[in-house]
Amino acid sequence: EGLERLIGSVDNNQPGIMTTAIKNRPASLLLLDEMEKATPSVYNLFLTLLDEGSITDAFGRKINCKHLFVIATSNAGAEFIRQLVGKGVAGEDLQNKVLDYIQKQEIFSPEFLNRFDGVVVYEPLKKEHLIQIAWLMLTELQKTLKARNIILEVTDEACGKLAEDGYEPESGARPMRRVVDLVLGDLLGKAILSEEIIPGDRIKIVPGEGSKEYRWEKVK
Repeated sequence: EGLERLIGSVDNNQPGIMTTAIKNRPASLLLLDEMEKATPSVYNLFLTLLDEGSITDAFGRKINCKHLFVIATSNAGAEFIRQLVGKGVAGEDLQNKVLDYIQKQEIFSPEFLNRFDGVVVYEPLKKEHLIQIAWLMLTELQKTLKARNIILEVTDEACGKLAEDGYEPESGARPMRRVVDLVLGDLLGKAILSEEIIPGDRIKIVPGEGSKEYRWEKVK
């Protein structure tokens, strides 16, 4: 089913989503997210694309892929990377060890990896990076509230708490957006609707004791 969605199905007389998109816009960016989860048939499809610069859809039509810019992402070896970084391994040594690991584990074949012009291994986010991301997200919330004439003071305490609540080893800092939108957004939204917070107020976010627990206070 996954392959049919990409290249089409003769039985259903349906064109492929990917092959149609490439045909219509041959000079495009193709993002293969979490490539390690691909089925063997999908994996082989992209191996052919990278090797030959073209693929054939379900109807036998050859699709030129030579103008595509292909980026593949993967969480393969994430725990192994964390272990190496914890031991102080970094730079080229880290990259070589990770590439060797994912090939020995048969996550990706050497043939597949060699089709790419470059492979970049990202190190896990450090605490200072997470705090910077938290600061940026709270600054965005600050701008939203400013449009309502409500001033939000961004504090180190709030950023530290958000950095802690918004990080997961496998997802990185992506959960932080959900904490800002769903937890803080809901908290402040209810206070604004009930007019506990009104235009002209100056407030700050105060960290609670539990996970994803916050409250707000007015600043005099």
